[in-house]
Amino acid sequence: MNITFKAAEYINRLNSESETFQIDGEIFSAVISYEAETKQDKGDYYTAPYSWIENETVTV
Repeated sequence: MNITFKAAEYINRLNSESETFQIDGEIFSAVISYEAETKQDKGDYYTAPYSWIENETVTV
């Protein structure tokens, strides 16, 4: 599997948690730093609480 696919799959499983991780391929390795800034709305009588990702940064 390609390093980029492995990295994308791993980031999707982080659920907006910031983390630095390493992905190893057959020839190359990559150290990737993922940071996500989330925002939240607690909701009110008419709406449910929800959160979203405001900013994402990925550094390889």
